[in-house]
Amino acid sequence: MKTKSLLSLLSGLILASACTPEPITPLTQDYRDGIVVVNEGPFMNGTGSLTFIHFAEGRRDSTYSIANAFEQVNGRSLGNIAQSGVTIGNRLYVVVNNAGTVEVMDAKTLQSVGVISNLGLPRYIVPFGENRAVVSDWMDDRLYVIDLNTLSVVDTAETGAGPEQLFVGTAALSSSATVLFVPCSGGYGQANKVEIFNEAMNKIGEVTVGDQPQGLVADGEGNFWVLCQGYNDWAGTASTPGGLYKIDKITLQVTHQVVSTNASAHPSSLFYSADNNQLVFLSDRYTGTVVSLSVNQSQWPTTPAVNRIFYSLGYNALTGDYYGLLPLNYIGNGRLVRFSHQWQPLDSIETGIIPSYVCLPF
Repeated sequence: MKTKSLLSLLSGLILASACTPEPITPLTQDYRDGIVVVNEGPFMNGTGSLTFIHFAEGRRDSTYSIANAFEQVNGRSLGNIAQSGVTIGNRLYVVVNNAGTVEVMDAKTLQSVGVISNLGLPRYIVPFGENRAVVSDWMDDRLYVIDLNTLSVVDTAETGAGPEQLFVGTAALSSSATVLFVPCSGGYGQANKVEIFNEAMNKIGEVTVGDQPQGLVADGEGNFWVLCQGYNDWAGTASTPGGLYKIDKITLQVTHQVVSTNASAHPSSLFYSADNNQLVFLSDRYTGTVVSLSVNQSQWPTTPAVNRIFYSLGYNALTGDYYGLLPLNYIGNGRLVRFSHQWQPLDSIETGIIPSYVCLPF
């Protein structure tokens, strides 16, 4: 009987050992199984970084993160300052502003597959056209067209000053057409235009909105909304308020606008939630609370969805989760707070220095 018990115990230990998964390391992690946070890093004298976060998906799963993921996988730093990123196909493209580069890596492994270099001050990248992407550049006031096969610049187009977060949408012109919206913020100055390009990179239109347009979304009816930060006059009293401007998908003209009454607050981080037909954004860049606005609303929102101040905001349309990004003291590591679509806090995870952008695996 003792012999049988011992054999049974040994069999159980062998079976348990065989079922124990290999430990996750930066080199074995599938980076599509979570989100990648782009951390700006110290301004001018440091490097940006990537923090990978996996959120628990069941009782036997756990939430964990991998700090400095790019550096751990590739043995080198990302560069100064990491600005934004996007997944296109099986690759992750991370824009590094001060370095004038776009780092291209395998979305599964984060292994570097190339660098798009010799840019000015790149800001954002979006896929646009077959096997192509477009990068907005502040220094050169232009768009760079990238061949995604060769990772080389194959075309450029001039824009107004300070092209910001690009948006690709379908406009019902003479026929439905895929177009590129380019909000021109004015860079360090002042501007109030959204320029529209076709896939041949010809400018086909221009829309006047509020001061310093930053980003766009499409609502449930296919119309476009532009978030304008308003002009921030650091030296005087000429600041202007932010606002939201609706662009009709057929006429490509502004048909509705909601403007803030507070010229000292400059909103940012715009998203559209199909769950409740709301436009969600931060009330002020860098130090704003989360507010929301119905697409049929005419009064600027002032009641926060959650009583927290964030530097930036991310959103996952598939899960409905929001990600509030906190730099804390801007010197040490920051944090990401994940919320449900009803703004219930779910997780709080450490990030790198000055987390500012969330890359989704799709």
